[in-house]
This record gives sequence, structure tokens and C-alpha cells, in this order.
Amino acid sequence: DLSSANKEINYEMEVQCTNVNNISTHKDVVVNYSNRTIGKIGDYTLKYQNQKLVFEKINLQYEGYMTNSPYGEISLNGNIMTGRLVIQEWINGTKQVEPTSMPKIVLKATTGNNIEGTIRKIEPYVYEYRFDLSSANKEINYEMEVQCTNVNNISTHKDVVVNYSNRTIGKIGDYTLKYQNQKLVFENI
Repeated sequence: DLSSANKEINYEMEVQCTNVNNISTHKDVVVNYSNRTIGKIGDYTLKYQNQKLVFEKINLQYEGYMTNSPYGEISLNGNIMTGRLVIQEWINGTKQVEPTSMPKIVLKATTGNNIEGTIRKIEPYVYEYRFDLSSANKEINYEMEVQCTNVNNISTHKDVVVNYSNRTIGKIGDYTLKYQNQKLVFENI
């Protein structure tokens, strides 16, 4: 069981004679396999190299450009805003995949008073989001942003603004809620 092995050091595999009647000075022998890859253990590849077991860290970094597109309408029920998005990652500029980890969705404010929503996958590539707007500051505008949560994504485009077309969403208290120029806007009625 190699689960507790220190992956920062190399190990020799040794066969030891345990017979107490053996008086030889050569009772132990190092196993000598040819160099080979044995398999993967977590974030490491296990290899046999130069008579040693070697753990090599797998490079998990990738460049995933996050993309999204609206999927249907935005709904408003009281203070609760819901909608759906198609969310994808373009991995290393070569292939489109579902996000490698569950993304976050946030209403970003210039004042830093962001509102985090909940998001869940409902079918391949399609995610449903929900925001409680009861704590929203109606005097400022918000950008809706999808954020990659995979720490191995080294892209500079892993967070992306949702790009709905301009539309009126509904009424919330004394305000009309609109999506204008990639921002959520509260207009006093």
C-alpha cells in the first residue's frame, strides 16, 4: 500500500532473507526491474527507474478559456432571480469540454459587495443558477460573472461575464430590474 509513501523521495525495493540460520553477508538483494512506468497514484506517476521507485508529479496545469451563453430567459420571482447558461471550457485552445470543476456564479459590484449565487448542472453543458437579490444595493449595477474554480487552470480568461442581450427582467420592490450592456441594472419606478 503506497498511500502513505512520501512522494518526495525515491525508494529501493529490497528482498530480505529472514532465516536466522543464514550466515551470509548477502542476505538482502535490491530488486532490479528494467526502467518502466507502473501506473498512476493520485497526482503522481509511479515509475521504476535505475533500481528505484520514483514518484513523478503529474503536471495538472492547463489553460481553459471559460465561455458561456444564455440558455432561455431570466426569471424573477420576488427577490429570487433564476436562469440557465451553457458553460464550457476551451482546453488549451483545442477542444471544448464541460467545466473540469463546478463553476461559481457571482454578481460583481464595483464596490466589492458581490452576491454569490448557487449553480447546479442540469444536463451536459447546461447549468441553472439562482440569486437572492434581497441584499442587493439597488443604487449600483452588477456584472454577472461565471468563475472557474479549478486551481490548475492557469488561463487569464477563466472568469467571464455573462452576455445576455438587453432586456427587462421584471419588478423587484420599487425597481424595474433590467439587463443592459452586460450589467444588471435597478431602475427606480
